[in-house]
Amino acid sequence: MSEARPFTITDWVTAIIGRSWLILGSVVLFAGAWALVESRSPPVYINTTVLALSAEQAAEAESLMRAPVVLDSIAAKFPALRNETPEATRRRMNRQIEWSIVLAQRKLKPTLFQFDVKDQDPGRAQQIANNLIDQWLELTKPKPITQARVEVEISRLEKQLKETSALVEKFQGEAKTLLVPNSLQGELAGPLFRLLTEREQIVSRLTERRGALSGVSREIVLSPPTLPVENAAALTYTRSLFVAGAIGAAIGVLLALMLEWLGRSRAAFAPASGGLGARSGL
Repeated sequence: MSEARPFTITDWVTAIIGRSWLILGSVVLFAGAWALVESRSPPVYINTTVLALSAEQAAEAESLMRAPVVLDSIAAKFPALRNETPEATRRRMNRQIEWSIVLAQRKLKPTLFQFDVKDQDPGRAQQIANNLIDQWLELTKPKPITQARVEVEISRLEKQLKETSALVEKFQGEAKTLLVPNSLQGELAGPLFRLLTEREQIVSRLTERRGALSGVSREIVLSPPTLPVENAAALTYTRSLFVAGAIGAAIGVLLALMLEWLGRSRAAFAPASGGLGARSGL
């Protein structure tokens, strides 16, 4: 019995060249199979919308758009989206929706977000995107009970702002009519500063409450949904075909080396088998 000689780089190269037909066949097989799968795959159209949002607003918008009540409402308008169960329909629609930061802002604090909807039909992709945006904007508006509560708070803040502004004007008027300069200005400065600070806080709160009453403005939609015309799957066809061919080539090389190793191992064990037979014949 003789031991098999270890593989060298030369042996590897010789094995690969000698079985190049195997590698080529593997490349053709994998690339052809991938091409066949791609030819039977449905087209994919991507509708892209750009929104001007903060990171917190974008997270909230995505959560609302993926809410079951929103997805069910949209699926009811497009029968082609429905699956066997409501849960399966929601899973499919969730795969169709993608949120991402606009490429140019990925190294900055994001203020622009890209919202994509994928579908086999370009018109339906645009309509789904429009419906998602409409329902999201509608959900940001307060419900009747909340709206009434906000309106009461706004009325209270407006009254408080009016009273505070009157006090500020009174203090400023008194400071201007002092007969002796700087006699009471030190005493008035403290209360006046507190009133001015309070008024700024009231204005800020009033602005925030008025915004909550109207919900998110449609002005945040910088680039509205448009009709996609290119099949996104076809754009990556060449790259996918190259990747499939590369995988086939790698597998072909491994098979060639494995066959070479098996052949050498069989040859190494052959003399030992013959010698054993001769001894048994004696």
